[in-house]
Amino acid sequence: MPRGRVARTALTTVVMTVVMVVALGLDAGSASAQLAKGAIVQQGMRARFDVDSAIARATMLRRQNRRPEAAAVMEQALAVAPEREDVRALHALLQHDLHGGEALAAIDYRTWRTQRPDWREAALVVRQNTTLGPIVAGVSRMERDALRDERLELELYPAFPKGYLALGGSVATDASLYARTTASAEVFGSLAERVEGSLGYRRMNFDSGVDLLSGSMGTYVGNFLLGTRVTHVLSDGGTGAQFSARRFLTDDGQYVGVKLATGSVPVLLRTPTDFEVRFTQSVAAEARVVMRGLVVLTAEAELGRDGLSGGGSSEYQAVRVGVGLRY
Repeated sequence: MPRGRVARTALTTVVMTVVMVVALGLDAGSASAQLAKGAIVQQGMRARFDVDSAIARATMLRRQNRRPEAAAVMEQALAVAPEREDVRALHALLQHDLHGGEALAAIDYRTWRTQRPDWREAALVVRQNTTLGPIVAGVSRMERDALRDERLELELYPAFPKGYLALGGSVATDASLYARTTASAEVFGSLAERVEGSLGYRRMNFDSGVDLLSGSMGTYVGNFLLGTRVTHVLSDGGTGAQFSARRFLTDDGQYVGVKLATGSVPVLLRTPTDFEVRFTQSVAAEARVVMRGLVVLTAEAELGRDGLSGGGSSEYQAVRVGVGLRY
């Protein structure tokens, strides 16, 4: 090859090498600049968006039953501070409030010391959360002496700002223990800061219909919820009252609590014999825990005394246990 051509080839190789080196240097500088720019942007977002204030606002919105708004706030907080454990935890809790669910199997056993037969109840309840409010469907079976009965239930909890409705209905297959059909509606709302109340109506159709009015009041004091619920049976059917105190252990509904009840009828009326008592008194302890965010355990133990329609009274004991899964 002529020397001139060799020289030109060598010069071309050197020039191409220099161009490649410069180009690589520019690319590296551009990448560094992009990383630096991203860091500056993220710092700017942190400066404009107060994550702690966002958590406080989302918590307040959740207490007001404005969960979709709370979830939107936590989406922003998660984008700004994805490394914070408290941000991830509240974001996950709100996502479960809006899209998660729970299936629970429970057993309720009650025994009286004299005159009244024991009864046993088994139930399976499934709850599906939605952006409009939870939907709950359940099936239960009760046995009392030689009687058997099954019941299907459906409950809707449509939410609105600072409150929600509780709408329910059920139908029994035999109506030997449960009411043949029931229908209920109750409105819950925030009356003041950390104070909530409700007012409701329920119709139970046995051989004849029974109408009930109910109301409740609850006050949050720190991690405690102090509550009162009153049930009144119309047409001189009697009144029952329950006083409760729950201490919430976490934001996802885990708690321990106690309940005291008294009145001429039970607060929770299910069977025809519940309307036959002359008075009732009871004390109960309850608990609900969630293990690893997946397994739900519930338990309640109750001691009480019922005044019998034929005279005298009978003490009773009741135990309720449940186990379920969150999804």
